[in-house]
Amino acid sequence: MKKKLIPLLTIILCLAFGTFTGCGDKAEEDVVLNPDADAENLTDTDWAKDIWNSAIQGLVDKGYAKRSEEEGILLQCMDSGMIDLSPEGRSLASEDFKIDGKVIWGSAHADRTENASLSIDTYSPGSEEEVDQDIPHYASPYAVAPTKAEAFAKSRGRCKYLMLVTGLCYHIAKDYYFGPVDRKDVSTHVFVIDAVNKEVVYINHINSNVPGMSTTDPVGITYDEAARGVMNRLVQEAYQ
Repeated sequence: MKKKLIPLLTIILCLAFGTFTGCGDKAEEDVVLNPDADAENLTDTDWAKDIWNSAIQGLVDKGYAKRSEEEGILLQCMDSGMIDLSPEGRSLASEDFKIDGKVIWGSAHADRTENASLSIDTYSPGSEEEVDQDIPHYASPYAVAPTKAEAFAKSRGRCKYLMLVTGLCYHIAKDYYFGPVDRKDVSTHVFVIDAVNKEVVYINHINSNVPGMSTTDPVGITYDEAARGVMNRLVQEAYQ
């Protein structure tokens, strides 16, 4: 089974420090970068899916990665589960990467099928909590201190970076289990996508998982918590 997180909204508001709108140059003006993204008839899922599909196709078109020829696997990966990036594409894994704009977090799971299932994080107060108008709509419940609420976009059109916990099936062991049932090995990556230009700008390989000989789920787990940790770090570095 996939490793689950308990959604706890532990975002530290800049307002708590009297500086909700001020974080130096990192507190960009609250501008709409892509008005079309805020169309009322556009769902969060459809918005994210369009960005994801365009970004993956861009990786392939630029020669940074290759689509897998095996059904059920999206991209060619190495034995470790890491995406097999070309020499030029390896620049996307640079440790020097920094964000410089509002973010929206979510997940993209292409572990059971090559067609990724997308979901987007939004602010949702608990049943006994009042809605805090100072918390952006797309503030993630997986943000932890000292991640600041101001890093998150108030609307899709204000988002510069779509940051996704990504589970990818990278190897299928045919008829591995009695049934017969295939075993699917899964690698976890963090994808950061320029939401306006629909281009992948950063990829971080977290870890890979191979189901055991005896298991209740033939699909490897996605390391959500570790991936969210990377996403928190990237935001904290930008919004100090």
